[in-house]
Amino acid sequence: MTRVSEPTPTTEAPTEITKSRFGRAFEIAKLAASVGRGVASGRAARLLTARNDTDRARELDALLGERVAEDAFRVLSRMKGLALKAGQMAATSADMVPEEYRGVFRRVLGRLYDRAEPLAFETIRDVVEADLGRPIDEVFARFDREPMAAASIGQVHRAELPGGEAVAVKVQYPEVSAAIEGDLKNLGLLKKVLTPIFRANVDQSFADVRDRVLEECDYRREADHLELFGELWAGDPVIRIPRVHREASGERVLTMELVSGLRLEELLERHPRPEAETDARSVAGAAIYRFVFGSLFLHRRIYADPHPGNFLFRPDEGIVWVLDFGCIQELEEEFTTLTGQMHRAAMDGRPEVVGELFGRALQAEPTEVEMEFLDRFMIDYCYRPFVRDVPFRYDDAYIRELIEWTWEGKKLALKNVLGRGNREASRRGAVWTNRILVGMNNILAAMESKANFYQIHAAILARVLGPGESAIAGG
Repeated sequence: MTRVSEPTPTTEAPTEITKSRFGRAFEIAKLAASVGRGVASGRAARLLTARNDTDRARELDALLGERVAEDAFRVLSRMKGLALKAGQMAATSADMVPEEYRGVFRRVLGRLYDRAEPLAFETIRDVVEADLGRPIDEVFARFDREPMAAASIGQVHRAELPGGEAVAVKVQYPEVSAAIEGDLKNLGLLKKVLTPIFRANVDQSFADVRDRVLEECDYRREADHLELFGELWAGDPVIRIPRVHREASGERVLTMELVSGLRLEELLERHPRPEAETDARSVAGAAIYRFVFGSLFLHRRIYADPHPGNFLFRPDEGIVWVLDFGCIQELEEEFTTLTGQMHRAAMDGRPEVVGELFGRALQAEPTEVEMEFLDRFMIDYCYRPFVRDVPFRYDDAYIRELIEWTWEGKKLALKNVLGRGNREASRRGAVWTNRILVGMNNILAAMESKANFYQIHAAILARVLGPGESAIAGG
């Protein structure tokens, strides 16, 4: 008989999530109004108080920011699905949150990565038994009642197989796919509204998001991804991928090798700001960078969910565990080749071809003004970490510059959309390239990782495109 760990939770956990499309839209609308009121109240109070007491103004900022962030955490944690994923993005994407609240949102909403509100154990047990077609005590010798982690689509429990191996069991929330379908229908309604107003065609991007998110609800597909990436990265000195136990897995239950390591915040607490490329945070950051771009260029796969909750660090051994392979986008060979050529052109000091290659890679049609903007934005900002053969440090200052230039790009894009309609990138999977860069950039900036990313990038591109030309002179 399976042993269930104690103690029993002292508070009653919920047994289901809101799955009605309109119910979820109402929850989001209430949260948006609450956050808007909180931000407006905070700014008004700060303006009034700052005239006489700047310390009190900062204290009010902290209190109001904490309250707004905790309200958002509580609602999104309960809703699960795409709503919770949006909260995860707000924790890492600095441009989604007012600057004065970024720190508190990063800290509070960062709990959504793996510490969302879990569902009751009895509900989880029912899912396990229904999906695997056997009583839980026939599959596991031990199954912990309290989850190790809980996030957008499921929660993870520590367990033990009959042979004694410790495992992590990811169990999908019941009917979370219906909740996600409701969220997608609400997004689809927004797409229908925007299309005639802005003459915007976002069909390919929306289809990519819809397909990848719905695929996350099939853990058999994630098991395939885990095994594929395990083979692709086998033998790597740093990157590790958990093994899958197929005999204890199904469509809504995924049993994997139990791995351990430091969360990102623990890594930052225990290891100081890196001064050398061999320091723990720099080594880990370089490994994530190599994993993201190596997967993209060498294996034509986008690891589309690079947030802090999906990495565990073992700095004493120089190991980075990569978790959660539910959201993987396969890319066309032409896209990865053209993108590699675009990066190579930037590294070789040929800005005149970057915009052209960008348009060809995404199957878009940038205007001459957009091409000029892209040439500067791509090389001076997006590609700054890898266009010079010198060490580069990711930090918050770099992220702030990226945000400023990203907003300039958004204003330019909106101006063009209003003027001539949006000729959207029609390349399959292109929408996810921005997601991986934003996620990776924010993780590396939190680490303040320092490395010669030019050398890492050049080594990857050389395997795809052949030897490259000379680098831009260091400076």
